[in-house]
Amino acid sequence: MSQFLESGKHPFGYRCVGEMQALWEMVFTRPPKVPAFLARALANKGAQRYEKIGKILGDFKDAGLYPLQPRLADVQAKTLVVWGSNDRVFDVSCLYEVRRLLPQASICIIEDAGHVPYLEYAEQTLQAIQRFLAGAQALPDPV
Repeated sequence: MSQFLESGKHPFGYRCVGEMQALWEMVFTRPPKVPAFLARALANKGAQRYEKIGKILGDFKDAGLYPLQPRLADVQAKTLVVWGSNDRVFDVSCLYEVRRLLPQASICIIEDAGHVPYLEYAEQTLQAIQRFLAGAQALPDPV
């Protein structure tokens, strides 16, 4: 991430249809199919937001929120971690470190989801959140 921030580029936005499709390939298990006119419109909106997203990422870094890993051990609140089993941004194997740093966390792995399970599997994500808020473990502990 530091390389992206220093270069002025980042993987969390897009300025054209090709960059949008590359992002979608990274975050979705099954990227949405959209008509060409809609892809161009979405890419245009993405281009308008691109610098703002870069600024937000820079602000995270400046505030000490990136990388976040060293700060996880400071979290004392009950926490639900929802992860896609096919996440290509942060592999599911990262959960071992999350579990070590957040031993009080409930963990829910959404099968077949990518980096955005709340978009790909909204119902399962909502159920996990509801179970968590009701006081139950989201799913049996995977790690």
